[in-house]
Amino acid sequence: VGVGAWSLATTPSEQKQPATSTAPSVTTHLTLIPAITPLSSISTFSLASTVTPRTQRLYHVTDAGPKIKAENKMRRGQSGLCGGGIYFADSIEAAKSKAHTRGYIVTAMVRVGKAKVLDLGDANAELRMTESGCDSVELRGRPNGIEYVVYNPDQIELISVCPE
Repeated sequence: VGVGAWSLATTPSEQKQPATSTAPSVTTHLTLIPAITPLSSISTFSLASTVTPRTQRLYHVTDAGPKIKAENKMRRGQSGLCGGGIYFADSIEAAKSKAHTRGYIVTAMVRVGKAKVLDLGDANAELRMTESGCDSVELRGRPNGIEYVVYNPDQIELISVCPE
């Protein structure tokens, strides 16, 4: 929803019923809310259920292409600057420069959602991310660009797995 668009919010309200009615009636009132209104300022919304997680097209380079293709799923690594996660970059070139192994380029839509931003690697990044209510880690300050780390394979929708 862009600037100038509108969203609808509904608020139920009870109405008085005639004496002959046996069931209460609920009328829904529609309220137009400008899309630029922060959802957190609307008390009837639950942020967790109404905000679509931020999704980005990201890249990963690996030698595990055949296994990823066969399982249609990526798996967490054992270690890394931010612990055992699944690491991505925002360009193929950056992914190649960060890769520990080579062979295949994975292109995926990654639901990074709310990111915990770190300037340095942190072996406890997953814990810090979770404690902060975040969905991923965004590792900045690296010479070859930002690294995006997710810890749940369900946040990844594979687009392609191709030989380099």
